[in-house]
Amino acid sequence: MRGLLLLALGLAAVGCGKAPEEVMGDTAPRTDSPPLQGKPSPKLVGVWELRSGGKSTLTLNADGSSRIVAEANSPGGKMKSDFASEWVENDGKLSMRRKGPDGKEFTSEYIYKLDPSGNEMKLSLEGRKAVQTFAKVKPK
Repeated sequence: MRGLLLLALGLAAVGCGKAPEEVMGDTAPRTDSPPLQGKPSPKLVGVWELRSGGKSTLTLNADGSSRIVAEANSPGGKMKSDFASEWVENDGKLSMRRKGPDGKEFTSEYIYKLDPSGNEMKLSLEGRKAVQTFAKVKPK
């Protein structure tokens, strides 16, 4: 069974049996991780949960720090990944930088679209058809 699970904020295609790094987006296109261009946007700050296709939570903090937590089912059981990263918004793109399993930093850029209420965000990688929808978690 194949599903799509975003994270990175990967937006990587997830197949059963993949390692947590792959589930979390290590298969996303990488750059040489230049300094992030842009700044955290107040409209994106918050906790976002993936609406379907897996369990994923993306936390975007006002200071530019972020956290990605995801779970995926595999033949060996549930795999959970938890990554700290940095993020900025620039011209309709959400850029996230984090360390990969090799210890090197990489940057992934996502095209995002917010619904008019600001409570739903669609993320995609340029040149890919897959779109992941996240809902903003209301503060308790």
